Amino acid sequence: MNVKNKPLYITINNITKLHTDWSTSLGHGKNYFYNMNKKKGLEYTVNKIIKDIENGAKPLNEKRGKNEKLLTVNGQTHNYSQWGKIIGCSSCYIGSLVNQKGEDKATEFIQKRLKKLEQPGFTKEMFSSQVPQGITVQGRTQTAYKWSKEIGCAPNYISTLIKQKGLNYVINYIDEILSNDKPYSDKNPKNIVSKRITINGVSQSRKKWADTIGCSEGRIKRIIKKDGIDGAIKFIEYALEHKNDNSYKLGRQITVNGETHNGTEWSLIIGRNKCYINQVIKLKGFDAAVKIIEENLNNKGDN
Repeated sequence: MNVKNKPLYITINNITKLHTDWSTSLGHGKNYFYNMNKKKGLEYTVNKIIKDIENGAKPLNEKRGKNEKLLTVNGQTHNYSQWGKIIGCSSCYIGSLVNQKGEDKATEFIQKRLKKLEQPGFTKEMFSSQVPQGITVQGRTQTAYKWSKEIGCAPNYISTLIKQKGLNYVINYIDEILSNDKPYSDKNPKNIVSKRITINGVSQSRKKWADTIGCSEGRIKRIIKKDGIDGAIKFIEYALEHKNDNSYKLGRQITVNGETHNGTEWSLIIGRNKCYINQVIKLKGFDAAVKIIEENLNNKGDN
């Protein structure tokens, strides 16, 4: 059953109109201001109408007229659809900029994009954040998910990369990996956290690697964000090498001269910052940390 909206009359500058009249006269759908009133209240709606009037918003029928869609930028005159194809965006977006913020804002937006397109190697596809159904590289077309799987990264990695850097960048990125036969870990940017890490032919999630080497998943995530996937791989490889003597598992209880404390507590006892002993374990191993604690305790005893 269809439920009609109750009439909403809005008065501005002694002019009273139905919500549908205000909406269409300012270039919006007929229920635009009615829905805005429901969500944000009458005061916000009135201010929005006044702002549209001040910005010279045009009626919906004029907004859609072919004669109103021409825009001149840097000496070139095109309609919104043509400008959209040139700079890689929808004609609706340019039209909404003109209608809501004026031609100056739309012109400024187009000028910025034209300037970027003048840069070497930059194409309009790089503005796109939409993930296509198929991505073609070296004559082969696959989904973003399948490309992610083939180059050995997280299932949503290629989709994320398209949204961040554009389709053209991703195509070149995959092509370079396939051409040079480079592993995914050599190409992974620091700002994208991979969900799977491959070491010595074994591919596992961050959590499983954390359980394997005896640390938290959060620690591996922090290393990836700071040093990239390569830093995480080096960290895990070192931890695996010392897994038997447990020298890389931070938080382990350390017994020296009959006293047992964890790394943080020993750091404070010997007068260092609380991370000192854990850093020593990380860089030099467990035995080196024990030696440093013994030396500091002996020096305290001599004094």
